[in-house]
Amino acid sequence: MRHHKRIIRGFTLLEMLMVIAIIAVLIALLLPAIQQAREQARRTQCINNLVQLGIALHNYQTCHNVLPPGCVNLTGPVLEGEFVDDEADYEGGFGGDNGPNADDAISGGELPDEVAPVDMGYRMSWIAQILPQLGKENIYRRIDFIRPERSFLSAKQLKHFDATPIAEAVVEKDGMGGMKPQSPQMPQVIISLLTCPSSAARGGLVGPHHSDYAGCHASTSVPIDLDNDGLLYLNSAESLYEIPDGATTTILVGEKLMRGRDIGWMTGDYSTLRNTGVPTDTAYGFVSNRYYSDEAVIPAAANAAGFSSYHTGTCNFLMADGSVRSIGERISLEVLQRLGSRNDGSLISNVDY
Repeated sequence: MRHHKRIIRGFTLLEMLMVIAIIAVLIALLLPAIQQAREQARRTQCINNLVQLGIALHNYQTCHNVLPPGCVNLTGPVLEGEFVDDEADYEGGFGGDNGPNADDAISGGELPDEVAPVDMGYRMSWIAQILPQLGKENIYRRIDFIRPERSFLSAKQLKHFDATPIAEAVVEKDGMGGMKPQSPQMPQVIISLLTCPSSAARGGLVGPHHSDYAGCHASTSVPIDLDNDGLLYLNSAESLYEIPDGATTTILVGEKLMRGRDIGWMTGDYSTLRNTGVPTDTAYGFVSNRYYSDEAVIPAAANAAGFSSYHTGTCNFLMADGSVRSIGERISLEVLQRLGSRNDGSLISNVDY
């Protein structure tokens, strides 16, 4: 009886390299599709957040016959910034009101040993006012609408806070250790509807008190004041049913990138209000402008406070009629400004944006 010897062949080096090459090509083809699907999911979630904000604002309109004020404050224009306590704060600038010795500090002079904090005012935001309509009554009840700086503090923290001068107070915040409060309004409360998923995914400045959405206070780069032509501005009382230019073509809320001086969703300054005075691809906090190479880092203008987003090539906006529009970053600045104004008297076609 003859026995046949079976020869078992393994992969040759060439065959193994071919398999690895095929797998690499497949991964290279599939990875962009997976990333695109993830970004599309994040964009959909962002649009849903804006829809929820739109429903809340419309419900507020139903209850009060007007939209909430963009910012509640006794005087205008609204000041921006945190407590001034070091040279970096002076150099950053706070809307032109830096307190004593500001000019010397900016020009390179010596800072005084003790610098008094600038009183920024009350500055209650529109977001804080619509919390019940967002289903966040528990957070709304924790806000002290008389002294907002006392909001969200425990009994122990309140005792220490009230017994210490504001400029010297050390407040034990949740997991943050001892710190000087950088603002009288700095709630450590996460509201998921105010966070765009792409912000965290793309390395944005995400904090427990921040908002990726802001109301539109004006069509041009002007301070937040009583005479702005947006829908949410200083002590505003606009109605969704009395918009001269029409609700369909007037921006109510849009996406924004955080700036270094943004404080939180309770504060009615540029943290929660922006304008259409600059293009939506303007860089903030040295975020790269997407129309330039990755190496190009364009610092934002000191007074730029416009809308922008981490979605590639587009920015989502909630219009006054409750619809959400994705507007491309190459939109004409003139058209964008007309969309930001409630009463410029111009007619805009859908083809324009």
